[in-house]
Amino acid sequence: MLSEVKTTESKSAYSGALLPVLGIGALGVLGYFGYKAWDNYREEEAINKANESALKSTLNIKRTQEKINKLETTKGTVIGVTARSQRDKKTVNIFDQVKGIINEFYIKLTDKYGTDKYIKKSTSAIDQDKVRNIVEQTPFIGMAKLQKLYNIYTGKSFKEDILKLDPMNREKIKTYLDISFSKFPQTYK
Repeated sequence: MLSEVKTTESKSAYSGALLPVLGIGALGVLGYFGYKAWDNYREEEAINKANESALKSTLNIKRTQEKINKLETTKGTVIGVTARSQRDKKTVNIFDQVKGIINEFYIKLTDKYGTDKYIKKSTSAIDQDKVRNIVEQTPFIGMAKLQKLYNIYTGKSFKEDILKLDPMNREKIKTYLDISFSKFPQTYK
């Protein structure tokens, strides 16, 4: 009977040390699989978010291209009085005017998908007199369209970009825009 008691005590001592080790091991395995499940979920969420962002970007590019195509199919000829010819009406192609200004502020690059990207030129590389001359040759009635087209093509604001010009040219252009707005406010809607 004494030998049976010793065997039972040694088994319980052995099992007493084994159970905590097995419990810690089981917690470690559960923790590992829990972490892997969380990591997979987080990774799927990141992929879904990136796909959603790429889709939105593609849709924005498509909408912008549709706007440009729609505008370019419209009549680009503008007839009216300019800052230079106060008495005589002048006829200009507004698309040429806009592209001339864009070429002074930006370098145009086309990516592999056919989307135009515009990279800013440094202020010293801008021919400020050319920008002012283009604006002066644009009829006042076409100034709103010039700004809208510029903003659509570049995705930037014309009014913000003219702030890069020296104070004299900047003020002249702002004056022409103000005159245009006061004479033809309906074109700015």
